[in-house]
Amino acid sequence: MPGHEFAGIVTEAGADVVGFTRGDYVTADPMVHRFGLGDAPGAFTRFLRITGPELGRTAFKLPVDLPPKLVSLVEPIAVGLHGVAVAKAQPDDRALVLGAGTIGLCVAIALRAQGVFDITVRDPSPLRRAAAEAVGATAMDTAQPLPRSADQADKPTLIFDCAGVGSALLEAQDAIADGGRTVILASYAQPVLLDLHELMLRESAVLGAVGYGGQFPAAIAMVVDKRAVMERLISHYFALEQIREAFSVQGDPLQSLKVIVEIGDRYGERPAIESADRPQPLDTAV
Repeated sequence: MPGHEFAGIVTEAGADVVGFTRGDYVTADPMVHRFGLGDAPGAFTRFLRITGPELGRTAFKLPVDLPPKLVSLVEPIAVGLHGVAVAKAQPDDRALVLGAGTIGLCVAIALRAQGVFDITVRDPSPLRRAAAEAVGATAMDTAQPLPRSADQADKPTLIFDCAGVGSALLEAQDAIADGGRTVILASYAQPVLLDLHELMLRESAVLGAVGYGGQFPAAIAMVVDKRAVMERLISHYFALEQIREAFSVQGDPLQSLKVIVEIGDRYGERPAIESADRPQPLDTAV
């Protein structure tokens, strides 16, 4: 069962659980608990068991006024923060982000938080390019070729691959500054052939970034601090009964961004436990 970006209310805590009690508003690190990753049930369910939660490391209490729809962005912003940390981004860097999906936009938000403001995000979708502009980046259509300049000062020093499109990655590698760093956050179904000789001549680096690198607490704080910006990443809302339509919409990257599936009774509101006999369901997102 899928679903790895979620918020929920603790309906019961085991006798050995430390730091959590009934009624706590929480989320959890899905990679530690393997939620929705193929080998453990995900959060598209009324109830979800978190086994062996460690407060502040694998499971986290949330501010009571933080809407579940924004909690669904904690996981991707943690990915973005980790990617920026792997890149060792500095304020004088010039960043090119491939892909303006949720991860690409979260990378742009994380870069700005790190003091990097020269950010170009490249994507074919007008909707996603508009979102890139809304979070403070310069948007570029993939139909436009990347500028070719002999001046190193005009070239990106950082590239973040959040698209997983081999041709776009290779084009970006041709445009990178000497000594530049490319961070791969996308997954690839097929291998991509890089020119290692060119990589050597330019003294550039290609790095991988997976997961969160311990960034979940910082991600929660960033979502709380940047609520209005984060909300620009949400393009659609659906009720649980519309989940097939939600996945269909999510599957069209030209027409959607972050798609929210609401399992509780009210869009964007924190659920409440009304009685011991009637625990509210979790709220979750695609």
